[in-house]
Amino acid sequence: MALITYNFASPQFFKYLFFYNFLTKEYTINDFYPISWSLAAEEYYYLIFPLFMLLCPGGSLLKKVGIFIGAGLAFKIGFAFFHDQAFIRIGTLTRFDSIGIGFLCFLLKDRFTIKHMAVAAVVGLIATALHYRYHSSASVLFFMYALNFGFGVVCAMAFQREKRAPCSNAAFRWVSNLIGSTSYAVYVVHLPVLAIAAKAHIDLVTYMVIVLTLSVAIHQYFERPLLAMRPKYRSK
Repeated sequence: MALITYNFASPQFFKYLFFYNFLTKEYTINDFYPISWSLAAEEYYYLIFPLFMLLCPGGSLLKKVGIFIGAGLAFKIGFAFFHDQAFIRIGTLTRFDSIGIGFLCFLLKDRFTIKHMAVAAVVGLIATALHYRYHSSASVLFFMYALNFGFGVVCAMAFQREKRAPCSNAAFRWVSNLIGSTSYAVYVVHLPVLAIAAKAHIDLVTYMVIVLTLSVAIHQYFERPLLAMRPKYRSK
């Protein structure tokens, strides 16, 4: 992205390279890769979370994760008194609680049923609707988020169903797995490809094919080998 936007070796380039651009509100200066805020939060999480687990007093993994989430929420609430809501949403140090909740869900995933997920989907959708009703006038943005949220829940429920009672429709199962496995790669590469497509006047269909092809390749030859090296966690 730095090469495409002519920012290679610039002062901002090194902030993105070492993931500290979103530690302060100065991220708005020449923000040539705006979606990298989530990457920055994850990289710092991978550094801080293991240290927290090592230094946290004895107890189960679930208990330690709960303490980590609580500490992250407390930090975010205190941070809110000094910064605007927009920065809190993408600030590197204010996203740890959200990632921790995701890890907690991973530890508890085998205890979830489709009914639990359906209830979570309804509650989440209502919360999203109320947020945009009272804190935003961008109704189109709300429907975009609602649509993506609902689609994600459907995919998650389909995956859960596949694990417990395999779906008889192989094509549906294949598409669901493809979307789930390549979604993060799509998120990472879609903006650089979009920048190139805009300059090269590439049509929408070709753009989508390029993004999907690159995403599948990244997942197959980069993500999967790394995922195979991960340690196995237990909830005990």
